[in-house]
Amino acid sequence: MSEPVDLILLDEPTNHLSPMLTEQLEEALASYQGALVVVTHDRRLRAAFTGARLELAGGRRVSPAG
Repeated sequence: MSEPVDLILLDEPTNHLSPMLTEQLEEALASYQGALVVVTHDRRLRAAFTGARLELAGGRRVSPAG
């Protein structure tokens, strides 16, 4: 807990962003080398995401981790 980590936690990061800022955020996240935890309902952001994912519905996993 006392060591720095390369981790970003985002909860609905595209809410209230213009389309241009959303694109810039997507580009920045795509080039980020650390771990990301993103909670979003944004279908476009989810579709563009290429990393491992864990999807939940009703508190249960609906897709495998990894």
